[in-house]
Amino acid sequence: AGVTKIMIEAWGGGGGGSCVGGGGGGGYICGYITVTPGSSVAYNIGAGGSGVNCEATTSNNGESTTVTVGSVTLTAVLGKGSYRYSTNSYWVGRGGNFYASSLTFRNFMGAAGEDGTPNDVEYKSLSAGVSRTVTRGGRGGNGGNSVYTGGLGGYVEHSGSTVLRYLAGGDSKSPGGGGNGNTDVSTSYYGAPGSAGLFIVHY
Repeated sequence: AGVTKIMIEAWGGGGGGSCVGGGGGGGYICGYITVTPGSSVAYNIGAGGSGVNCEATTSNNGESTTVTVGSVTLTAVLGKGSYRYSTNSYWVGRGGNFYASSLTFRNFMGAAGEDGTPNDVEYKSLSAGVSRTVTRGGRGGNGGNSVYTGGLGGYVEHSGSTVLRYLAGGDSKSPGGGGNGNTDVSTSYYGAPGSAGLFIVHY
């Protein structure tokens, strides 16, 4: 009762990671909307995308978060997942954007989610016949207008098929953090999932 203006914040869900790299962070949108006391707000909070293995050829995107007040819908766009597009073509997750459904509604602003980063593989020759392979998992993108939400990639050092050192990556966080990439090319090992979006009403 008595509320005539609200401020809405929304984040889209983050994309999932893979052996390619990290998923993108979900987009962010903020809007000020005039309302009638007793009216309602419809919303859908986007889920995070799942992690996939190295054989996956379909994307593991998050879901967009939408908020509708009267004739205006605000959308915080999903972060895209990373995956193997074809035999020799790979995609790292792109960050989501934001938009309003009505061209006449201008009272909003937003920020795109960050792109994920690719996995990094480094080959080291220590001495004659002695080598190491170091793989660092790509980081998931941060959700728009947020920090430290993207998952941190892990670290693994191999000597042939023997794992010498291994450090697990850090999980993504809400709102809208992208999942980190994995550091193992086996089909049984999956990238980390992205985190769900978020919806807040200030009044």
